[in-house]
This record gives sequence, C-alpha cells and structure tokens, in this order.
Amino acid sequence: MLEIQKVSEAAYQHLILITLRFWTKSAFTPGSKNDQLLNNMYKTFNSNAGSRG
Repeated sequence: MLEIQKVSEAAYQHLILITLRFWTKSAFTPGSKNDQLLNNMYKTFNSNAGSRG
C-alpha cells in the first residue's frame, strides 16, 4: 500500500475505502475460483478443437 501511495495518493485513498476482500490477494480464499476453472476448460476445449481440423 505504501508503494501505491507513493505513486498515486488518489489511488491509495480510493483503495482504502474498498473492503480488502474485494481487491487484495491476501484476503482471497485459497480454494479454486470459477473464472480460473472456466478459463482452463476453454483453453483445453480450444486446443482439442483446433487439432481435429
């Protein structure tokens, strides 16, 4: 946060008003996230679909 504050005071002020669980990685749960799982499924599907040509 101190680095962000050095770069932009406005950005720092904006972020401290937002609940940490919405934007900081330290507040995320360690379990899988749906968007990552979907992204992996799309990549797998696309790689297989391209090889069937």
